[in-house]
Amino acid sequence: MAHDLTRLTSPEEEELGAKQVELNRLSDLLGEKELELRDLRLCLAKFQNRYFRRVGAKYTELDVLRARIAEAKSQQHPQDARLKEAANDARGQAERTAREYEGFRQNPESEEMPPVTEDITEFRIIQ
Repeated sequence: MAHDLTRLTSPEEEELGAKQVELNRLSDLLGEKELELRDLRLCLAKFQNRYFRRVGAKYTELDVLRARIAEAKSQQHPQDARLKEAANDARGQAERTAREYEGFRQNPESEEMPPVTEDITEFRIIQ
């Protein structure tokens, strides 16, 4: 008579096996989600490139025009400290916008973008 030896698994071993199956499933799901996240980040970067390419220069020009208007108002009323402060704030905003746009434009990953048409360095500092 041959004896058939069958190994019995303990409840702990069965639970470990089930946990291993679940871990494998979750690992696969994590990999899929990481790929989806990478794809979404790529889509977001492409959108940002398109957005800055289309409206970045226009916002820069708009801020330059706002600064010029504020500066003209300040020159019309040289004693008005509020207008001087508004002109300085507007100029600062125009400079920040231009730096951000130029930094983005010079990024090798961004597509061809037009240069800013206004030279923001021509603003005079109002004392």
